[in-house]
Amino acid sequence: MKKFIKYKGFTLLEILLVVALVGILAGIVLVSINPNRQLAQSRNLQRKIDIDNIYNAIEQYTVKNKGVLPSSITSNYTEICYTSNLKVTDSLPSTDYCNGRLDLRFLVPTYLKEIPKDNTVNPVNYTGYDLAKTSNNQITIRSNGAELNQIIIIN
Repeated sequence: MKKFIKYKGFTLLEILLVVALVGILAGIVLVSINPNRQLAQSRNLQRKIDIDNIYNAIEQYTVKNKGVLPSSITSNYTEICYTSNLKVTDSLPSTDYCNGRLDLRFLVPTYLKEIPKDNTVNPVNYTGYDLAKTSNNQITIRSNGAELNQIIIIN
């Protein structure tokens, strides 16, 4: 009479099926979450926060100066120069550093800790944001680096 030995464990086929099933489920979850889209949305949110901060700082400056906007702000969109946390009394790295860009150092440190910058922008001295005033002296700020076909603008 033969004795049957009963082994405890899984067969190779069962393990392969479970691994394949887990892989398929992981792929479905990854596609539905789409981490690249989530990261783009978070970068757009940071751009919106930056624009809000610049807008609020200029509004505070205008209130303190009895409704007078800085004369450097024109009706044409002008790129904002990235001066980090330099104050008006600090000198720029070079004489042509801003080179036609809008210098907002007068906002630092009274209204802003530092000039915000979009980290996806390449030029060292450009923030990724443009600023203009309308015909009735309202400020408009926009982001040029918005992702996912979004338009980020405040006015």
